[in-house]
Amino acid sequence: MSKQVDINSNAENHLSLEDLGHIVRFALMGKIEDIRLFLARMVRKYRLTNPDLSAMINDSLKGFESPELSCLRDHVPGLDPSAGLPLDENTKMPLLKPMRESLDDLKPYLSPAVAPKLRQLILEWQNLEKLQENGLVPARSVIFTGPPGVGKTLSARWIAANLDLPIYTLDISSMMNSLFGKTGLNLRRVLDFARSRKCVFFLDEIDSIAKNRNDCLDIGEARRIVTIILQEIENWPEGSLLVAATNFPELIDKAVWRRFDLHVEFQLPSQAEINQLIQRFGQGDTIIESLREILSIILLGKSPCDIEKFVNHLRKVAVINSHIVDDAILEACGLAAKTLDKESKKQLCYQLSRRKISKRAIANALSIHRDTVNKYISEHSH
Repeated sequence: MSKQVDINSNAENHLSLEDLGHIVRFALMGKIEDIRLFLARMVRKYRLTNPDLSAMINDSLKGFESPELSCLRDHVPGLDPSAGLPLDENTKMPLLKPMRESLDDLKPYLSPAVAPKLRQLILEWQNLEKLQENGLVPARSVIFTGPPGVGKTLSARWIAANLDLPIYTLDISSMMNSLFGKTGLNLRRVLDFARSRKCVFFLDEIDSIAKNRNDCLDIGEARRIVTIILQEIENWPEGSLLVAATNFPELIDKAVWRRFDLHVEFQLPSQAEINQLIQRFGQGDTIIESLREILSIILLGKSPCDIEKFVNHLRKVAVINSHIVDDAILEACGLAAKTLDKESKKQLCYQLSRRKISKRAIANALSIHRDTVNKYISEHSH
């Protein structure tokens, strides 16, 4: 006998009259996408108190495709997987950047806090069938947060390479269309394309399209876009992995934030980690090794990307003219001195003096008096 929902009861384990009223109003107004979003909320609301009702709604959502999307799939060039990448209707420019990665080309630095989470994610996807046999699914959506240069994009590419899957990156600039309503349509094209194939879909700078709805200037369009994001993350299929990234997590709408299965926070490296990065990027270079103590001080607060760039810069300087390496170091010390504390400056003065750099040059670089340099060196030595 089929199960029936008692609509005459307001008990928590039944569909309330208030919820039913919302669904009826949305239906009469023809707001199909709003119904989808509301039903997705009902799946979560009744998951514990009425799992049968929650499962029934969830199954219905998975098998449902709105007339809007059906129309798009039939008539919009580029949406059909066999027709290639989705295109902007007006510019005809691709909305996605496809790439097939190789593990040989990708060696991201994974901090002790990040590495276990990413490896667990990869293991889940590599054991997809085993999980499914036990009624489990891997994390389908993950969001990376952290400052620029800490490896969010590189990690997404590395995950795709480990899973031997293509990675599609959303081109935000191509998707953002000034014509009213077109941005949401572009986003639908892209998301529907990514959902239809086994891949890693990388949604970089998600804060630019999923901002807090209370902070948006164009409330109507912004709300539509956030609604689309909410729906898609909530019902993301098991066949593909959605990876989002942002430098500004505080800008993202809270409702979007809660939909992700996994959150990985990337942080700037500690001084010990900076030491490891210098060794890694220095590749055994004797000059870089001799500068490691100094570099670990002046590169504190820098991202792995910035550390790699500076180490490579020093290596090129050393190859071209090793006599001006100290000049490059002093210049970097001068820039770093603005944010260094007293103890770090003491260490820096001591390490620079060990390289036989004059106290006058050290004082000029750090914008301190020569007597202070003498004092710092003496205090650190003892």
